[in-house]
Amino acid sequence: MNFAVYVLIITSIVSSSVAGERNNIALDIYNRDQAFVKEQRTVYVKKGMNSIDFHKIADGIYGHTAQVKPLEADVKVQAMSVSYNFDLVSHEKIMKKYIGQWFSFETEDQDYYGRLLGFDDSHLFLQPDTSDKLLWVVERGKMTDLFYPELPEGLFTEPTLRWEIDATRKYKKLPVEICYLTSDIYWVCDYRAELMEGNLLNIAGYFTIRNDLLLSYPDAQITLVAGETHRSEDPEGGDSETAPLGSGGELSGERL
Repeated sequence: MNFAVYVLIITSIVSSSVAGERNNIALDIYNRDQAFVKEQRTVYVKKGMNSIDFHKIADGIYGHTAQVKPLEADVKVQAMSVSYNFDLVSHEKIMKKYIGQWFSFETEDQDYYGRLLGFDDSHLFLQPDTSDKLLWVVERGKMTDLFYPELPEGLFTEPTLRWEIDATRKYKKLPVEICYLTSDIYWVCDYRAELMEGNLLNIAGYFTIRNDLLLSYPDAQITLVAGETHRSEDPEGGDSETAPLGSGGELSGERL
């Protein structure tokens, strides 16, 4: 069934903060559909628990390889976890998250407000009052405007790396380095040979880098790496991953 729905999400203040712009980007690109990414950003850290989101992250990332570490010495923070979130927002995912919760919507001739009990491809099941057994069954094709109080936890508008830390003091501008391994970037080399006078052979090589990610890397310092790479059996890139460091995890610079 085809229908048009306009969704309004009323956002509220959340505890997570967003990191600054990317700079000092460096790529080690392998000729086996892999690249190791390093970049620097600046973050605001408050005293206590922090949840810091890094946007503009590769959609082909191997989430368990992600690492965030401060660049300043003697930084008093403990890393709790680094997680990669690729569960991007959609209308169906929002509705699933709101089953059992209250929201409102409109049709051409009526406004509705109640607790969402469930839905299928054709209908939505709503309980307008918990003290009443009345149940509304509304055709989804008649719905025009839906209103949700906020974006449900766990859904993101773009690939996001979330860094959770515990800080003993506040840092207004803390420089950090992000590094991770991603798929969908590779390079190839083509050669051209030209026979010159005097039986001389002029050989020229041309390198081509292909980026199949949704993210670009402007002004990046690039290193091309040839040869076979050995890696353990890892899940496919682009999956949501969480790498817990534990309450006593130190920011030692080792890969997760």
